[in-house]
Amino acid sequence: MKRQLAGIQIALALVLIPACTSGAEAGNNTPGAPDSPIVHTVDGVTLTIRPATDSLLISISAPTTGWVSVGFEPSRVMKDADIYIGYVQDGEVFLRDDFGTGNTSHAPDTSLGGESSFTGLSGTEADGVTSITFTIPRNSGDSFDKVLAAGGSYKVLLGYGPDGSDDYTTYHRWVKSVDLTL
Repeated sequence: MKRQLAGIQIALALVLIPACTSGAEAGNNTPGAPDSPIVHTVDGVTLTIRPATDSLLISISAPTTGWVSVGFEPSRVMKDADIYIGYVQDGEVFLRDDFGTGNTSHAPDTSLGGESSFTGLSGTEADGVTSITFTIPRNSGDSFDKVLAAGGSYKVLLGYGPDGSDDYTTYHRWVKSVDLTL
């Protein structure tokens, strides 16, 4: 009986250990179940995406007291990307839904005839780190937003501005693109 119980415990451990460690490394993009978070960390910037059937809960944090941003599916550099850029100023959180109008330029969707397509905005700025969380639809119906299908692979832009850049226009201090499966 003891030998049988030990065998069951070993088999259970072999099943549970990979499940508990899968995707734990920084920088991994290992989506699991539909509601499992996708976490990508690079150079002190952390992007967490919690997929749902019709939406994505996005959290981005970076080592800055300025703006942070995430963009989806540029055709070249920033052009045609669906960009969300925001900052925290005096405890108030600001976020804008932009579209990459050129390789190094972007404008609010609303100024281009589109809509602002995010909800549930929150954020903090503490100890030199800005963190912003919001939800976007997988398909907003806005021509200036990307359709982000479940299981699709996408180029994602991450960026942040220099300390104190509480605006939407200051040139980035850091930017990087990564490929993620959502």
